[in-house]
Amino acid sequence: MLGPTIDLTRTWHFGRQAEGMGEDPLLAGYRGAAITVGMQSQQVAATVKHFAVYTQETDRFFIDTKVSDRALHEIYEAPFRRVALAAPTTLVMMTYPKINGTFATQHPDLFDDLKKGLGLQG
Repeated sequence: MLGPTIDLTRTWHFGRQAEGMGEDPLLAGYRGAAITVGMQSQQVAATVKHFAVYTQETDRFFIDTKVSDRALHEIYEAPFRRVALAAPTTLVMMTYPKINGTFATQHPDLFDDLKKGLGLQG
């Protein structure tokens, strides 16, 4: 299942905010972890999304989101860290845009963060 959406809401016109967990990294992480564990307890493969810094729909395939390493690790990765602790075998969908010049799906630092820093096994 493609969900839950735990990337943080940063603007009121973000097209996916209705399916997300809000703007607080701590609460998004706790809610996302509870939903993910609940889904997996029913033999449903959860895919938490969108890792990370997916904050707008407009031109999502073309924008380059600029974010500091500190904000990326402490704010945007925090919900995913909580889910990886609760359900380390879950799946993660990467975000669409570039992050600091590199598309998320091709960003070696993001994959290292997921596998080594957050402990994701899925």
